[in-house]
Amino acid sequence: MEKLVRDQILEIEPNLPHRIAEPHEMKLLLARKLVEEANEVLREVLNETVFCNPPQDNTPRIIAEAADLIMAMYGFVGTIPDGEKRLNQVLDAREKAEGLDRFSKRIVMQILPPGRG
Repeated sequence: MEKLVRDQILEIEPNLPHRIAEPHEMKLLLARKLVEEANEVLREVLNETVFCNPPQDNTPRIIAEAADLIMAMYGFVGTIPDGEKRLNQVLDAREKAEGLDRFSKRIVMQILPPGRG
């Protein structure tokens, strides 16, 4: 098994078994990294809200994992030609059309099993 790691890892672990990914591999590797980082955010939120009784403030760890997720997203978008520019265009257009929608209304859609809706 293998996973993409940060550029500085070899400064910390010089004897780490590794290889250098081919350019054509990066989109898939970074997509996997997005899932990994999103799961780490979820794990920290669950640690804060579900697995601790009473709940504990896990904000610093959640923010650190969210930052890792954002960095992975920028890396992923960077694998697409003009990706960052195109992402910013889409985000700007959405902001103009819909406002800056950050789920502030807390609307949760109910998903019904097939045949029940």
